[in-house]
Amino acid sequence: MIHDRVLFLTGQGKDRRNLVSVDPMWLTLTHHEDDFSNGLNGWIAFKTVGPPHRYLRARTYGPALTEHPSRPGARVLHLRKPDEHPPDGALWNFPNGVKGALTMRILANRGFAGGSISLCDRSFKPTDEHSQRLGIFTIPMAPDGTLGSGPKLGLDTWHSLEFAWNLADKACCVSVNGQPALVLEQRNLTANGISYLHLRSKAERIDNLGFLVESVSVDIDDPVAPVLTSEQQQEFLDGYIPSYYTPPPERGTPQGPGLSPAQDKSLPELSPLALLIIKSY
Repeated sequence: MIHDRVLFLTGQGKDRRNLVSVDPMWLTLTHHEDDFSNGLNGWIAFKTVGPPHRYLRARTYGPALTEHPSRPGARVLHLRKPDEHPPDGALWNFPNGVKGALTMRILANRGFAGGSISLCDRSFKPTDEHSQRLGIFTIPMAPDGTLGSGPKLGLDTWHSLEFAWNLADKACCVSVNGQPALVLEQRNLTANGISYLHLRSKAERIDNLGFLVESVSVDIDDPVAPVLTSEQQQEFLDGYIPSYYTPPPERGTPQGPGLSPAQDKSLPELSPLALLIIKSY
């Protein structure tokens, strides 16, 4: 620890190592918010494009900040599919909580192609569709504004969405403009809590309309996850990796999902965790 900050060395290989300075107070915070007045500094917003090269893919810009449609000087996050690349996605990290509430202001433009909102316990690539399946709570937004199995949001109109979760109850209560709308069931086991918001456009074709996000905020009521028994830890680990990636079959059988023939032959002895790391890039 230097000057009351924790230093982490991340990355592997030449020109890939970085020192990251973290304020340990982040671990004790119970409130966080963002209105994009500082740009996208608090967000993960990029796209991976093109074929992999040595297990890495090129990156390009993700969703852009645009002028607020009715508040001069303010900016909003615009998620859409403007080109042939994957649709936009963005990830926001906040203090971990097993009980808390996240509020966001959102506007779906009339004619947009749909989107999804996921609360997660881990970081995903912004364009990774697996978060909808592996998130702790997930809700889709249909092109007509229907929010999951709940109400239909008015298009071209700002709405305040609140997601109040309690992992002890394995439930998340969703409110729209202050009114209870529906309850989401916990989709997956977590050993920690919720600490990421993942937003995605679900457009399959060009969609320049998309949806806008004005602001996000979160309040954590309980940041401490219960201690898991050794049996619970093993159960969690046994399901955590296979849930994302099924390792390829043994040598001599058809290649596993997500690996090219060359990769399949050159990596037959790698563990499922190593293969998961490779696939995540």
